Amino acid sequence: MEINIPEGYAAVPVFEEEPHSALWIGVLVARQPSVETGAFVRLRDTLDARVYLGCVMDAGGHVHQWIEVWIQTVAGLKGSPAMTGGALSNRILDERWRNAADTLQKQDRDAGIFTGAESHHPLPLFVRTQSLSPYFPHTPTGVPWRLCEDDALLEQNGLPAYRIGLDRYWVADGSDGKPCFVAVTPDAPTSRATVPLETAVSEEGVIPLNPEGGLVMIRPYYALGFDEYLDVLGGRGWAGVARGREILDPYGLTKVVGSSQEPNRMFLEASNAPGRLCENLYLKLGLLADAMKAVEAFVRGTRRPLLNLDENAFRVHLAPQGSALPSLWTARMELVGTGDALELPLEATEARYFVRGRGPDLSIYRPQSAGLASVGRCGIRIRQTLPETRKGTAIEGTFQTRDLLAVGASDLVWLRLPLPTGAVDLYANLEETGASTRGEWRFRTLEQKFDAQRAGSLKALAGIPMQNVSYEVLPLQSTPCDLYALAVLAVRMLLVGEGNALPVALDSLLSLAREAECAEAKDETLSTVIAAAFARDPQWCASLGPQYLSDKEMGSETAFQSVPPNLWWDTLAMIVRMLPGQGAFRTCRHLGDASDGALQDVLRRCRTDVACIAARTRGLIVGDPARNRELRDIVNACRRKIG
Repeated sequence: MEINIPEGYAAVPVFEEEPHSALWIGVLVARQPSVETGAFVRLRDTLDARVYLGCVMDAGGHVHQWIEVWIQTVAGLKGSPAMTGGALSNRILDERWRNAADTLQKQDRDAGIFTGAESHHPLPLFVRTQSLSPYFPHTPTGVPWRLCEDDALLEQNGLPAYRIGLDRYWVADGSDGKPCFVAVTPDAPTSRATVPLETAVSEEGVIPLNPEGGLVMIRPYYALGFDEYLDVLGGRGWAGVARGREILDPYGLTKVVGSSQEPNRMFLEASNAPGRLCENLYLKLGLLADAMKAVEAFVRGTRRPLLNLDENAFRVHLAPQGSALPSLWTARMELVGTGDALELPLEATEARYFVRGRGPDLSIYRPQSAGLASVGRCGIRIRQTLPETRKGTAIEGTFQTRDLLAVGASDLVWLRLPLPTGAVDLYANLEETGASTRGEWRFRTLEQKFDAQRAGSLKALAGIPMQNVSYEVLPLQSTPCDLYALAVLAVRMLLVGEGNALPVALDSLLSLAREAECAEAKDETLSTVIAAAFARDPQWCASLGPQYLSDKEMGSETAFQSVPPNLWWDTLAMIVRMLPGQGAFRTCRHLGDASDGALQDVLRRCRTDVACIAARTRGLIVGDPARNRELRDIVNACRRKIG
């Protein structure tokens, strides 16, 4: 594959010392930026980063590898609901970044590039538009501005501490030897010690790339998106990366998968519909197994879920084409997101709850109940304080509100009690009772550790009605949310085709899961229940048959001649098991049903199921010679016996 800088672009070094290095990291910059696309090739945004297209260059100006340059930013996060709960701050985001970078490096040491900027903030960076060179702001005396992480220094100069908020400041010593500051995040407070950003950036004709001095992470760049790869499997080819009116093809992949005439499949003839159907099933199951493996490894390393998985969280890596395998058989699904999950700090408790950093959104990859919090005022009555244990003290009481609540047994209710000794936060689960219809629930708090004064105040409140207590319902979210998203991804791969859009296919699968649940299917009989449902109602074949695997129009009867029905029942059962629910066959009962110590366990079994089905599918394409000889000998023996 060709690796050249596209015409009309240049690479600008990301770090100060790099222009003099044998190998250096650059970000791609347009020589003539447009209003539509800007100067940089911006690939996507995440919770706390902007991701740009970059490359590894040598001293001779040759590109060795295309990369993603992740640059941390906190701008725009101040309005997040997670900040109210204390789950968002500069310190938390820095730790989260370092943890994700370390996990990704350990997963694939050959893919990522460690620079040190994953854990230590580099100098703020701008780019000169005329010379296309890096510009690191400095004072008139030549002292470089740097990000200030010194809480004591900030507070001494009337500015908020770095670790507890989302405000960021540059710092440098002025000509009088006293520190000067520059507010570089929106709406950051100022003081007598601050100077305007326009004053600090003295050079004209520069554009910001890393104005906050955010942490940096380098990851491999994979040109093919998930949907684009499915288009390639469907025979539609690939035109390159669209950037406004331009088309970029950094790796030259269009020569490999851009045309359906290229020998990139095992079954070359488009007329061989049965062969291509099985091949598509095998290749898609392989991608799904890759996705599950990547998510499982990331969750294991970071000890947190992602909570924002969709088709954009993955890209497809094609290995350089050799003579042994068709190019599409080298495809590997790669996780390119680090998730939106933030751990909510629960005071004085060992429980772990996660919230989405960007708040709730509507997506087919997330069930509506995931992440929708309720806020209001309530009345409570403390019934009793339970005996103290190693983990702390739990409190039982009654919760009362006129608000309409849909609270699950696993959801957490955050109560803030105004006590004479100061506000106390309690975290409770509500229990359904006969009075729930009248707006009352019994509650029991998580075990928390209180000092003697607060413990005494809580005991004294027993039996006293308290009104106007603020509460917030925090839906329990964990890796079952990721498993649900992967199930929707599986539907997108295997059940979506001409005349069967994703919402329609997902609705049909959810109905099939409900029917299996009503039949009280157990795990080992789920495939049998699905087979019986298909036998009773031919509509299931029309909506959930294997015909949508084909890149050509095909009926379900024809598709089942290529894909054995038992294999297809097992495939559908595998997807149904991934959907959280109360059935005995489900992997998870609800969206928070995961062990704190092993969040990835809910993914492991489903990954094993996918790998097993993929191996069986491979046998439909590439036969076992020994098994074939055995079957041939049996047939010949039978022929001799009957003459």
